[in-house]
Amino acid sequence: MSKIYNLERLQSYCKENGVTLLEENFNYDLNSNSIIKSYCLNKNCGLLVSKKFLSFLKTGSYCKKCNLFKSKKLNDSEYTTKYGLDSLEKYCHENNITLLKDYSKIILSQKSRIIGKCQTNNCENEFNKSFENFYKRSGYCNLCTKNIKVYKQKQTFLHLFSFKTPILLGKIRKKCKINSRNFTYDGLTFSSSFCLFEDVKDEI
Repeated sequence: MSKIYNLERLQSYCKENGVTLLEENFNYDLNSNSIIKSYCLNKNCGLLVSKKFLSFLKTGSYCKKCNLFKSKKLNDSEYTTKYGLDSLEKYCHENNITLLKDYSKIILSQKSRIIGKCQTNNCENEFNKSFENFYKRSGYCNLCTKNIKVYKQKQTFLHLFSFKTPILLGKIRKKCKINSRNFTYDGLTFSSSFCLFEDVKDEI
């Protein structure tokens, strides 16, 4: 019985069912308890799947949610996840992002590389980032991503400390750490740190 849980059986199963493995070169003998890692077969899902060889052959290369969906006999197209094709196309449409690669025949996951044109006006650069990072920082190239980060930092320091650069922040933190103390007046607790921030701002 243990003979069915070997590399040849695994490769044959993946080829027949279009499964993409995360690990193809196994340096050890496989058995029913060996962990098989792959991508979910639902093209609208693309999550990473990790299950025992026994369960892998029994339920297929589907994540828990898609297995539940299939048990209810619903089609893959009726179920969309964050890292699926439908989600990608919807996000790009809502944010006016142009992709430079056809993803319609690719099983996507959070690690898939998303390639497109930078969404900054008049920028001709391209972006190439993981699906996960694409959602976090949107469709900006490396240069525009850095510029946006610097801009947000300046706005933050302007709002908190009335200056654009964090160079003097170390001085403020040091003074606060040394002199910070709480005091109570009329039933309310105050921190002297707030006074120190104002004093340092005036000195700058």
